[in-house]
Amino acid sequence: MRQTFRQEEAEQILRDAVRREAEQLTTGPSTAAEIEISHDRLAAMAEELGISPAALEAVLRDREAQVTAAKREATEGVLRREFITHRRASFMPHLYSYSGVNGMLFCIWLLTTPGGYPWFVWPMLGWGLGLYFHAIATLPTRGPNFERDFVAWKAWNEKREIKYAKRNARRIAESELDE
Repeated sequence: MRQTFRQEEAEQILRDAVRREAEQLTTGPSTAAEIEISHDRLAAMAEELGISPAALEAVLRDREAQVTAAKREATEGVLRREFITHRRASFMPHLYSYSGVNGMLFCIWLLTTPGGYPWFVWPMLGWGLGLYFHAIATLPTRGPNFERDFVAWKAWNEKREIKYAKRNARRIAESELDE
């Protein structure tokens, strides 16, 4: 009597068999994931299982698209973190100088006219208003303004990288001519 299997069972059996064979070929299960199967061998296995070459190629294309999309998302995430860091780095010096200068103005007021008119409040309010608008522009990490600024920063960053690449290529060419 010939035994039959459901689709899920057959897939699991084949996965286990491939894993077990890989473990036997290597020193242990930790390196089993490093074994690679060529495209030709994969096509032969698919043919033996009755899978059409067109279906296999479609799955491989989909898989490649998923890998490419995952890489693009990872790169996009890194760029977003760099952009957020860049924006916050541009804001923090302004906050530090605001705190330092206004603290010094308060100390001057306290030492010269401790009970008199609090004139230090006016520069603090004026500068504070500018600092507030700067914070509104740089600290959010979502929204249409953030996305617009992010796209512009990416374009600026790409131009800068191209400029540095050209400059380095020119330096390499000049150093090769000097030799």
